[in-house]
Amino acid sequence: MANLKTNPNVSDTLKATATRLPDREAIYDESRRMTYGELDQEVTNLAKGLIRIGVASGDRVAVALTNSCEYVTAFFAIARVGAVLIPLNPFFNKEESAYILQQAGAKALFCDAESYYSELHQEIETLSTLISVRFQAADYMNYAELLVGHKSEEVRIVPTEDLFAIMFTSGTTGRPKGAMLTHENVLFSAMAGSNRMKCIEEDAFLIPNPLFHVMGVTFILRATYCGGKLVIMQKYSVKNALALIESEKVSVHPGVPTMFILELNSPDFDNYDLSSLRTGEMAAAPCPVEIVKQIRSKMNCNVLVAYGSTETAATLTMTGFDDDDTLRSETV
Repeated sequence: MANLKTNPNVSDTLKATATRLPDREAIYDESRRMTYGELDQEVTNLAKGLIRIGVASGDRVAVALTNSCEYVTAFFAIARVGAVLIPLNPFFNKEESAYILQQAGAKALFCDAESYYSELHQEIETLSTLISVRFQAADYMNYAELLVGHKSEEVRIVPTEDLFAIMFTSGTTGRPKGAMLTHENVLFSAMAGSNRMKCIEEDAFLIPNPLFHVMGVTFILRATYCGGKLVIMQKYSVKNALALIESEKVSVHPGVPTMFILELNSPDFDNYDLSSLRTGEMAAAPCPVEIVKQIRSKMNCNVLVAYGSTETAATLTMTGFDDDDTLRSETV
């Protein structure tokens, strides 16, 4: 596994796992599968493509993508060149997106829908390049174009203890504010959380949450750190979550309490084999003790409850496997 002290760049975590487990499946996003070796190579190619269009260490690169393999690839490629990730909710309206892009000084933007981004390209001075993912349009450089035409040698991973990402909070007390997270911040949180959950390379992680949220960052890195598989839901639905747990042998199920409640109450619940579940992390809201009991008894999931925030690189505290149901439910 990657070592925090000797691998201060997020991308080193992927490189270490790809070297150790090149043929192990890393991602399934309901339409595409990638091994760790394939993911690492695509990250390298994309990093070279970013360098070719002028992205350098310290530049801000926004990612307005729905959950996908391409999101994870961009996540690591941006880190690999030492640039700064700006996760952007792809469902924001024009004003919301413009505010974050201007505040961050974004130089490039990944997106998977044409939307209003061409207008922002003209209006925001720093925004020099739009990168389209899974669609073609004028004024956009296509993701696939960035992956080709490179020499075979590896791109140099930029060692850095500086910014990994600027993640904008929900803005409950005003306009969204950018939380500045370093590589060390997110790696320490991910490694500590993975160790707390006793994650291993045989684990498969269901990802029902949006990857642009800090919880998405946490679980991309937890899975990569231990060599597990990310089972990415492009859009959450109860029936599909249950189906994926069965078909992909999911063992780790993170989510918010509402997701677990909907799954437990689903009329299809008894139609699926959930015996692969081992643990999970429930966060973002309190959960009644009765629900914690049902998750553990009916779903076979020894769920842990966590508390954190964007500013703390997600998880700050987490219950343990030996804690009782009441302590878990009252922790948040």
